[in-house]
Amino acid sequence: MRPPLTVATYNIHSCVGSDNVYSVERIGNVIKEFGDADVVALQEVEVNLTSQKTRLWSTIHNDDQAAMLSDLTDMKYHSFAKSISCISDTKFKEEHDTRCSKDGHFGIAILSKHPILEERVLMYKRYKLKSLRNALAVKIVVNNTPIWFICTHLGCHIGPEQQQQAKELSEWMNSSQFTDGGVKTIICMGDYNSPPWFEAAKTIKQNGFRDCRGRNTFPALGWPCCFWMTCCPPIFKLDYCVYKSEEYYCNEDGADVLADKSLLVASDHRPLKVIFYSTEKVADVVLERDNVSHYKQT
Repeated sequence: MRPPLTVATYNIHSCVGSDNVYSVERIGNVIKEFGDADVVALQEVEVNLTSQKTRLWSTIHNDDQAAMLSDLTDMKYHSFAKSISCISDTKFKEEHDTRCSKDGHFGIAILSKHPILEERVLMYKRYKLKSLRNALAVKIVVNNTPIWFICTHLGCHIGPEQQQQAKELSEWMNSSQFTDGGVKTIICMGDYNSPPWFEAAKTIKQNGFRDCRGRNTFPALGWPCCFWMTCCPPIFKLDYCVYKSEEYYCNEDGADVLADKSLLVASDHRPLKVIFYSTEKVADVVLERDNVSHYKQT
């Protein structure tokens, strides 16, 4: 029987915490709390080629956050997909995808304990004047089982943007790029920026993917984002894990959200961790049940 498969997703907010402190190491410590995670999806990741401030909420640095977090967490393999190039010259203005912004890369990343065999990127169509968004897929082999693991970050503020991107994502994941080649497990994690009642959250489930039913993840410190209280839970479910698999399943209690506020100050989202179990176990239980029934009948 295959051992469990552990996956996680975390919007790291450019490694800037709710206390406005920039710390890649602190984000690394949160990821290490996942313990035995095989693969982790990250959103709002910066890879700066020169020392600059990339986003309004960020700070001046020249860090490759994806590579640094790979080293800090002993997850030897990583992949980064840029959604935009960006630079923030003032507290109120950013430049996107210009010559001046070419050294500030902002996007999504995947950390993996297992070699990344293939990678594919989907760039969503631009919605009106909003920033470009994307999805990143990597193929890895865990317990002798190949899987496609996908990280995404959908748009924010308005539902139609997320819905458009959710449709594109669903079509992409259901395309022959992933369904051909003998891979029977596709897992997609990320920040959908969509509460469950948004059409975007419904669209992916309507296209054959199951939701692991994680808890609320935003804001990380609860409403009203207080440091000193522990009674205020997050009010929105924005981070999701959906999957389609013949080899793994997720229990309703398989999705867990980190609750230690001493760690949650590292970002404005809580990380979501999900444990998948082998369907072989389910098959064994069904077979045993059928055998017992047959024995009683005879």
